[in-house]
Formats: sequence, structure tokens, C-alpha cells
Amino acid sequence: MCLRSSHRYRGSALADLRRFASQLLRESEPHCLATPRPAPTDLSRQWRAALYDVIVTHDWRTPQIIITDGRKADWASHEEVEIRVDACDAEPASDAGRRIVATLGSYERHPFAVSDLDPWDLQRIHPPLQNAPPHLQHPCYLPKPPLEHTSLSDLEAALVKARRGA
Repeated sequence: MCLRSSHRYRGSALADLRRFASQLLRESEPHCLATPRPAPTDLSRQWRAALYDVIVTHDWRTPQIIITDGRKADWASHEEVEIRVDACDAEPASDAGRRIVATLGSYERHPFAVSDLDPWDLQRIHPPLQNAPPHLQHPCYLPKPPLEHTSLSDLEAALVKARRGA
């Protein structure tokens, strides 16, 4: 698509299109797969391979399975699903934890998506340790600078004031 459309797009538009499209391409046929449980029966090998690829990055924020309202019934109305990594390359099958399933139009209202929308909430990245001394049993929620109602034109001055603690 990128190569065919190069005559229609120029400069940064073509670069943006190629950058986006590169995330959708695979170098080879899917090899290792992951499967959500429960899940729709029509998930393609490519989709399950992409899920596997994101699982092995070990980023707790990914993958979040974002679905359209039209697919909600296919996911058995679960807010979370278990992810099973299939056996691959001499590695046995294993559980990869749970991931949220949220609809695209209501993601911000999903009970587990709050930390994705609030960069000051680090509770999932740095959870309190159970056997840690009391001074380390904190929720790891950073204080927000007082910039909520600051316009973009006033941002620089507001940041200087916030840094001074005034």
C-alpha cells in the first residue's frame, strides 16, 4: 500500500503512513502464539502472534485488548481474560497473566485503565512490597503539579511558579 500510494502522498504524509504501516507488517509467518481465555473462536494466527509478541515485551501496560462495541458479545463480557502462551521453540506453554478487555468507546471508564490515563499513578509499576518496612508501604502515587486549569499560553510561567513551590 505504501509503495503504491507514494505518488499520492508526499513528504511527511508519506513518512507518517510508512511509519504507521511498518507496525502492521510481519517479516515472516507467525510462529509463536498466545491465546486469551475465554476468547472468540475467530481470532486469526496473525492476531495471536501479535499478542504473543506484545506479551514477551514484559510491559505491564500491554497488551490491552481493545475491542469495538460490535465485538463485545464475542468476548463473553469479561473485563479481563487470562492469556496462555503456547509452547514454542522448546519453551513449554505457560500462563502469561491477565489482560484487560475494554471497548474502544469506553476505555477511559474501564476500572483497570485509570493508571493508563494518569501518568502520576505509578502503583502498578512500583507496587508496595508486602514484607517491606512501613516507610516503604506507600501507594507510589506522585503529586500532581497545580496546572489543571492552565492555558497553553500560560504554561511556561505556571511551570516556573510550580517549581518554586509557590
